[in-house]
Amino acid sequence: MKLKKTLLVTFSPTRTSYKIGEAIARGLGNEEIDIMDLTLYNDVPSIDILKETLVIFSLPVYGGSIAPLAMQRLSELKSDGALAVTVVLYGNRAFENALTQLDSFVSERGCKVIAAAGFVGEHSYSNSKYPIAAGRPDERDIAFAQTFGEDISRK
Repeated sequence: MKLKKTLLVTFSPTRTSYKIGEAIARGLGNEEIDIMDLTLYNDVPSIDILKETLVIFSLPVYGGSIAPLAMQRLSELKSDGALAVTVVLYGNRAFENALTQLDSFVSERGCKVIAAAGFVGEHSYSNSKYPIAAGRPDERDIAFAQTFGEDISRK
């Protein structure tokens, strides 16, 4: 299959999911990368992903599940067999079933998951008194995400 483009679909209120997804996309080495950042959407967009697209879904975890608002904004997702990479960002506690939830969700809508990963991001409750994964993703995390993209590209 000849892939025509890479699409990053993200929901990232703290920008951590965006940073990791973007690093993975860079690692893939494709010239054309489109970004659909669902963070500030006010409605549920229709998302039709063509088979010739590699799509990276990079979403945050809240309470062990994908952020409910992110799932709502993905509810109109459809594909005819696009390859997918699913990525979850969690606040250094646990991502529990979030990755399985995301894999099932995109698969049920026609995507074929070929790779998946969980990355640590600074917890949304983190502060100077109680830092939780402060500064994550850091340079090492970004480099690892880019390497992950390179590995996917070789696959």
